[in-house]
Amino acid sequence: MTAASFLVHEMDYTGGPITEDIQLSNYKASDYPEYKKLYEDSFSEMRTSLGLPRECCKSFDELASLSDRIFILEENGCILGSVAVYGNEIDDLFVAEKYRNNGCGRRLLRFAVEYLQKRNAERIFLHVADVNKKAAAMYLQNGFVITHTEIIKKLRKVKSMASTKTKNELSKYLCLLLRHQPEKAELDMDSHGWVSVGQLISGVNRFSGYKLDSELLEEIVSEDNKGRYRFDEKHEKIKCCQGHSIPWVEPELTFCEPPEFLYHGTTSKALEAIEESGAIKKMKRHAVHTQADISKAWQSAERWHKTPVVLKIAASEMYRDGFTFGVTENEVWCTEEVPVKYICDKIYSK
Repeated sequence: MTAASFLVHEMDYTGGPITEDIQLSNYKASDYPEYKKLYEDSFSEMRTSLGLPRECCKSFDELASLSDRIFILEENGCILGSVAVYGNEIDDLFVAEKYRNNGCGRRLLRFAVEYLQKRNAERIFLHVADVNKKAAAMYLQNGFVITHTEIIKKLRKVKSMASTKTKNELSKYLCLLLRHQPEKAELDMDSHGWVSVGQLISGVNRFSGYKLDSELLEEIVSEDNKGRYRFDEKHEKIKCCQGHSIPWVEPELTFCEPPEFLYHGTTSKALEAIEESGAIKKMKRHAVHTQADISKAWQSAERWHKTPVVLKIAASEMYRDGFTFGVTENEVWCTEEVPVKYICDKIYSK
């Protein structure tokens, strides 16, 4: 383990009353895929410079519980930026990259200050990392002053020496165990797909040609670009979020209204079968998997190394017609089937 540290400033508002003419709406569950992507994109450079994991957004359930304290700036259905107010603290302020440098950040900040002033907050404050110079400068220019600076120390694990190829192969094997065949490594899996981390490591080392330890497992999970895996809070258990073919495993889903459109990645050959059957069917899996992010649908379509196609699905229309949607922790939207009448476009190129 190697030590690392960085500075964090606490800043208090000392300016006068504020009136900011800006229309924001409260966060809603269907915002989650876009909100999470913009949030992590906004803070990724800073977190990378500090040696922190890129994935830092709150979970779907956590954000839903805080929806009345998270404010979204939208235009034509797209999120431009957001700010949150937790107690008397302003937090999670970000602006989508293409809308930066035009005053959005300042207006979001001023909205939050005004919001707290209207509620007679005795103190209005925020925190900012010292490396985030641009944000700190904006706060100073808008009535905030530094009242306290703290050195934050963290422990960073040294990366394993496993190659990318080895980790990719091992990740596929973990998916096989956690989604389809836990018996291959004698895993005791519960009804939601959770298994013991210790038992998984032992099983992989006993029943396969791979060598796995806790550090390598942590790397595979954190580097997985599809977010397929989840640890529990203590990192004592692990599961795949979805994709199970085990009949007695029910993935943990949050059932809610989907975005207007979702995307399903497949192949032109599979599309022929879909059109012949009249629907995208779940096959051996628990549900049909769709994505709010078309780039993730392309990842699914291209993995078969055949002619890929992405199907655009009128998800809101399906929902209004009585179809149920559930979303996993890694933002995969699941439904029982998608009748072909809801396929509104077939996309053959990125």
